[in-house]
Amino acid sequence: MKIKNLLLTLVFLLSACSSAEVTDYIHQPTQELRDSIIHSGQQEVSGIHGREFIIVPDFSTFSRSYSINQARLIIVSERTTSISIKEARLIHTDSGESELIELNQQYEVATLVPGAGVYLGFVPLLDIDFADYEHFNQAKELDLVISYRIAGGELKTQTMRLKLVTRNDIAWVT
Repeated sequence: MKIKNLLLTLVFLLSACSSAEVTDYIHQPTQELRDSIIHSGQQEVSGIHGREFIIVPDFSTFSRSYSINQARLIIVSERTTSISIKEARLIHTDSGESELIELNQQYEVATLVPGAGVYLGFVPLLDIDFADYEHFNQAKELDLVISYRIAGGELKTQTMRLKLVTRNDIAWVT
């Protein structure tokens, strides 16, 4: 009887989902790290490779595959700290168009990942409706330029190239 119930539950769950092709913007040097954070529910982190502080762009729902386009930065640190983001610039590499996102805010990096010994912080960059960034979220490549300070230190700038890729994802029936 238990096996029958288990099989029925499994069949029900499998029939409630399907595979869908979606597009996603990835930053190749931090992709493994981003995937481990997202797919583990922030319970595991892999791909740090001895770095003390990493900025991971998460544009996984920024592409045209999603009706609401969002983008954030995931900050990974070996210890609790803060990051002040002065601004972010999104640059369409084909057209040269750019959009400045002025934040001028400080964010805490203080969420401990159990068993990994690292801390996470999250910086919302874009939480907008589709029309606002329509000319960006169909680009083959985007440059993301971040100006930031770690724990009140010197102003640093980091440029990250994001590439549009196609992948399969699970789509749940709603």
